[in-house]
Formats: sequence, C-alpha cells, structure tokens
Amino acid sequence: MERSTQRRERTGIIQIVLIGAVLIAALYGGLRLLASTYDAHAARQQERATNAAKIRHAAHKAQEQREAEAKLAQLGAIRRARAEQDADMRAGKLRCINGVQPRYV
Repeated sequence: MERSTQRRERTGIIQIVLIGAVLIAALYGGLRLLASTYDAHAARQQERATNAAKIRHAAHKAQEQREAEAKLAQLGAIRRARAEQDADMRAGKLRCINGVQPRYV
C-alpha cells in the first residue's frame, strides 16, 4: 500500500514578510543614524567656522587699532616737529629762504 503524501500549506509568506519588515527597520535605523551623524558633523563644522570668523574679526579689529595708534603717533610726532620748527623760527635758529625752510642754519 502506498501512502499518498499530503501537501502542506504554504505558510512561508509570513516569515518572508517578517524578514522584510526587519530588514526595512534595520535600513531605516541605519539611515537615521547616518543622518544624525551628518547633522552633528555639519553643526561642528559650522561652529568651527563661526569661531574662526570671530577670531579673524577680532584680529582684524586689533590690527586696525594698532594701525590707528601708529598713525596717531606719527601725526603727533609730525606736529611736535612742526611746533619745534616754528619755535626755532621764532627764536632765530632757522630762516626761510625762498619759501624753503632749512632744518638748521
């Protein structure tokens, strides 16, 4: 006597759907992790750029301040030299010849 083998119902579709759902969840988690890493990197780069801009701006302001102080000191020296020259002219130490004032006689 031969026994006939009974065919089993196919219930593998549920396992395939579950495996697909797990893979989609893993893919979603990986993409979310990648996006958060990218956002953190972009935030760090933006913070570094902002700090660098602040430092450059402060250095530029300091350089402008030094240049202004040097120019002011130079103008002060020129004014003192002219005042000294005028005082020497009044004292008779210098004389004007044809509109040209020699430094010392």
